[in-house]
Amino acid sequence: MDIILASSSVARSALMKRLQIPFKVFPPNIDESPLPFELPNRYVTRLAYQKALAIALKFPKSIVIGADQVCVYKQAFYGKPKTFSQAFMQLKEFSNKKVYFYGAVSVIYLKNKSVQKKLHITTVYYKKLSSPLIRAYLNKDKPYSCAGSLRSESLGLMLCKKIISPDPSALIGMSLIDISQMLNIIKPNFILHYSIKK
Repeated sequence: MDIILASSSVARSALMKRLQIPFKVFPPNIDESPLPFELPNRYVTRLAYQKALAIALKFPKSIVIGADQVCVYKQAFYGKPKTFSQAFMQLKEFSNKKVYFYGAVSVIYLKNKSVQKKLHITTVYYKKLSSPLIRAYLNKDKPYSCAGSLRSESLGLMLCKKIISPDPSALIGMSLIDISQMLNIIKPNFILHYSIKK
């Protein structure tokens, strides 16, 4: 059975490669705008599901993985900054603050009517960040495609006092622990079977 990652994210593709199972990538191209008064947990869970479903409907015999993440500070959503100036403003605002990263994954396998959803919350305590430190970090890491301007798998860790998370991979883009557990529900020892085939 084919596995499809419903994402255009380079970081999520890199995470999937850690599982050492073959997969394909198809971006879902859905509207990612939050609904009025939508809470962050519902927002990321909805988007992860909609991304997976959009691709699963095209490939009903494949297992499709969708994921989403949003950074939340003072009840406001912070997505990918996209530019240096936006990333700089985000990090100045997060300086010496506690910020929450809400993430969700969804695994859909329409062939056996399996739909699974998981939510994870990571808490990041930022250090007091000076403007020169922020500029140096942005120029080196260029985290413009990262929620909250934090590339935790790289130099982003130097911005943090502490990170509390159920899964370190969740902050990078999606929880591999959750995905592994979901795949095992579809087929026990799912990843192990692929390893044996190698």
